[in-house]
Amino acid sequence: MKLTTILPAIYGLALFSLVRLANDIPLGSNYLEHSSLFITIEIVGVIVGCYLSFFLFGRWINFSRKRMIGAYVEYGAVVVFSSMLAFAVMLMSHGGVTNNGSDIVIPLIVVALMSVGLYSGMKSSSLSRLYDEQRLRNEIMRNERMQSELQSLKAQYHPHFLFNMLNTIYFTIDEGNEKARDTVEHLANLLRRQLYDNDEKTGIDREISVVRSYVALAAMRFGDRLSMEMNIDPELGDEQIYPHLFLPLVENAFKHCGGDNAISIDIKSTYDGVMLTVINSTAADSGAGHNGTGLKNLKRRLELLYPRKSHELVIKREAGRFMVTLILKLWIKRQ
Repeated sequence: MKLTTILPAIYGLALFSLVRLANDIPLGSNYLEHSSLFITIEIVGVIVGCYLSFFLFGRWINFSRKRMIGAYVEYGAVVVFSSMLAFAVMLMSHGGVTNNGSDIVIPLIVVALMSVGLYSGMKSSSLSRLYDEQRLRNEIMRNERMQSELQSLKAQYHPHFLFNMLNTIYFTIDEGNEKARDTVEHLANLLRRQLYDNDEKTGIDREISVVRSYVALAAMRFGDRLSMEMNIDPELGDEQIYPHLFLPLVENAFKHCGGDNAISIDIKSTYDGVMLTVINSTAADSGAGHNGTGLKNLKRRLELLYPRKSHELVIKREAGRFMVTLILKLWIKRQ
């Protein structure tokens, strides 16, 4: 049996004993003179109340942290709840009979103080656990970054050489051949971002630039058969995001586009971050587009870079189309 299972019962017995010492000694009363039913109701009521308190305190800690509730309200609710719970137990056992109220006031004070201490301990443990989880995630990210950097150093020479050659080719193309020069420029931009953007945050304008370059290149495969719509929110400004998060979704859309050959890309600002929506048409009998390696790798990166509820990735498969929505919650305050 785990200690966490019996801990509320142990705490309940300790609380019951402390209440009896604080209440019976000053009054000079003998608690054992009460009936067995009276004693049983109080002990069982205290233990059940402690199990309920442990459960609700845990929920209240998480709720208060997420909603950023002030300390006075947070602890005030704990005192009110514990006092009401203790009063309910005494009401059942005493049956409305009291010794001028003194045998009720003292237990209520003891229970309230003990509950504040218990809640503080549980809150400290919860914050410590969150800190350890965050530290572990940072360590995992650091190790993966080191491995990625080693692999990048091994593979970087040839792409760097290719990037320099693309720049050379660009300047050898006749200025009148704009299509060829634009193609080389877009390819060089993609390669530049792959080479020089690491896992540090970068401006969202760079990510949008990468998306534009990829769209320009990928659209050549479709020619006039492609119905392309791309909307960029002008409200987007200096938001900082981790790189290489948008491109896998856009690439996936072009890879699995079919049917009407329609693709829609929408990048807009939200009240607390950025939202990217990519929609592509699919063939009627196509089931591809949602189990690829690219999406799986993206999900893993999002879990590491934007843990817990700081991101949402929604994938929907509908008749004739495939839609992916990525929401990054950056907590940017807007006017």
